[in-house]
Amino acid sequence: MKKRVHWVDVCKAISIFFVVLTHFEIKNSAINAFYSPFFLCLFFFLSGYMHNGNINFKKFLVKKTKTLLFPWFFFSI
Repeated sequence: MKKRVHWVDVCKAISIFFVVLTHFEIKNSAINAFYSPFFLCLFFFLSGYMHNGNINFKKFLVKKTKTLLFPWFFFSI
């Protein structure tokens, strides 16, 4: 059983909040120029930090197909 790294979850949640905040129309462009690239890069960095590189490409492709492609196809019909 894998344990969750709580500080990574908290940082990802904060970065997602600020990325969503950049999509609102009520924003200051000076503040947006700072936090938009910073938090987007932080989110991608933390997602890569938690990536498991021990899986081969075929297992990765099958897993992504089951978890992303099938639900997308099912709910789009």
